Amino acid sequence: MKFLNIHYLKSSGLIAAFVFTLLMPGQSQAGPITITPGWDLLHTVSATLSADINGVQYRNVSFESVPFGVVDISNLNGVLNPAPIGTYNYRNTDTIVYRSMDIVPIAPPVPGAVTIQNSGPYPTLINSGDSFTTQIQMTAMELFSSSTGLYATTNASKPSTGTMTITYNGTSGGTFSSYLDIWIQLSSTNPYNDPNAQTVSIEKIFRSNGTWSTTCPTCLILSGVNDDHFYTSGLTLEDTGETPEGRSIHVVKPVPEPATLALLTLGLGLLGFHSRKTTFSTNMLPA
Repeated sequence: MKFLNIHYLKSSGLIAAFVFTLLMPGQSQAGPITITPGWDLLHTVSATLSADINGVQYRNVSFESVPFGVVDISNLNGVLNPAPIGTYNYRNTDTIVYRSMDIVPIAPPVPGAVTIQNSGPYPTLINSGDSFTTQIQMTAMELFSSSTGLYATTNASKPSTGTMTITYNGTSGGTFSSYLDIWIQLSSTNPYNDPNAQTVSIEKIFRSNGTWSTTCPTCLILSGVNDDHFYTSGLTLEDTGETPEGRSIHVVKPVPEPATLALLTLGLGLLGFHSRKTTFSTNMLPA
């Protein structure tokens, strides 16, 4: 019978704890939370589009991310206003959603259902269950389908707008639900780089639900862009009005901070290396 390698358990346990710590969201203290306007920087995990365009049926066409990288988003042809002003390194960002944080009146009001105190022009969430609805807008998106050779971007002449209802859990975040009327611009050349690109626009109604947190140590955070105490855990935008045979789905997640990716890769690499080393050592022990 082989002996248990205590050193392996200790060291691999420390490495595993290191990796686990990187993946854990930051915690914040309970209390009033004021969320200011900001942009959600998102990266596409997967995207499929179904549409009938000029008599041609496209069904479940896969699209991949086209990262923005270093760019002034506001100067790109086809990007909607409002957009962040100034050059930033957006890295793997391919989708940007703006939250105005102006309260959208919901009629008829339900007395006692919401406890909101305004701090300036923006709402302050105080108690668990507090919620409000705000306007949102997809200001930029850049995807590409290798199977069709088509780019999918936002349409500057037809804003992609909607609403988001944000609910507070009383501590460090909560839940949200959103509705987006998105105008997608399809073209064989990238309209962000080619102002003369020939495009076709299609309309999709996307809905999503998810969770949010007031902090995100692993997220790419740009000062003045998304440092506003609202970070989603990721979301699935789904056109629920379509049939399963031809459903459009866009799955996105927050763009990670580069240092986090490097540390996570290092931690997983150390864990794998130590596992291989220990396996070799224990195989040499007497049975």
